Amino acid sequence: MLSFVTKNLNDIIYLALLLSSVAIGPYYRSLKTIETKKWVGSWLGILLILIVSGYNAIHPILSAVLGILAIKLVTVKYCHVVSFFFMFGYLFFFRLANKFGLPLPSGQTNLIEMILVLRIVGVAFEMNGSWLAMKKAKKKENELDNSKDAEMIKKDDEFLELINPSLLDLFHYSFNYVGLLTGPYYRYRTFDDYFHLPYSKYADCMGFTINTLKTVPLYISLYLALSNLWPLEVRLLFCTDLVKYN
Repeated sequence: MLSFVTKNLNDIIYLALLLSSVAIGPYYRSLKTIETKKWVGSWLGILLILIVSGYNAIHPILSAVLGILAIKLVTVKYCHVVSFFFMFGYLFFFRLANKFGLPLPSGQTNLIEMILVLRIVGVAFEMNGSWLAMKKAKKKENELDNSKDAEMIKKDDEFLELINPSLLDLFHYSFNYVGLLTGPYYRYRTFDDYFHLPYSKYADCMGFTINTLKTVPLYISLYLALSNLWPLEVRLLFCTDLVKYN
């Protein structure tokens, strides 16, 4: 038992953090003000990154901060292109850190990095997409001479909204602890709606959580059984030898 815990210590800590995130949920939802909720969510996210990644936390934190700055320093017309190449370029460097004389980050840190890449690149595309949609709608409105058609376009425009979060909102979205460890990925619009629309107050979060947790014992049992039959170290050694001799 002790040898199993020693071998799988990182996975056990990771699982404990996941369950802790679930347990924190009701208290997080009970926070009154939007600003308090945003800051608490961000600090919890950064704390999770530090616990999971240790010294390697510099990678997800640094790449996210630089990605956010890149979005705000470039015009909305090109922010999605710049963020895409920067974030995936950093991910490429991150995955090959050992080739640059740096320690290779853990699998758990890799998951966090990928979630941050998705969030930052995703919000940049949302910003560009909303800007293009509004630009197209205004162009159509100016080209139409028929007042009836122009009025219909105007009504459709009411459903359009320019997504242009502030630097601080990008920080909160990127580092919010919800979904940071394993996902799921959610758009900035969903994140913003959670704070400003009333639906979140009436959602049956506890019911959804219980239904999801019902399958957890099955996955844990399968993981324990497969870990005993085919330990991760043996599989990694086999893959390494396979690559070496091919």
